[in-house]
Amino acid sequence: QCDVDNSGYISAFELQSLLSTEANQFPTSAARMLVRIYSRQGQISFEEYVQIESFVELCRTAFHGP
Repeated sequence: QCDVDNSGYISAFELQSLLSTEANQFPTSAARMLVRIYSRQGQISFEEYVQIESFVELCRTAFHGP
């Protein structure tokens, strides 16, 4: 589940958890930065999360390949 606290939004902590994999812990500081970039409320909507996830996947592919 994306929105662990059922607030209707995704916090930086929830985002960090969502973007982490078994092989790689997504940095908390990067999650906070992405929330600041994509939202002024300090939390993101599901639609904003979809944009962030696409951006992160693009970066991962650029560095690690498909």
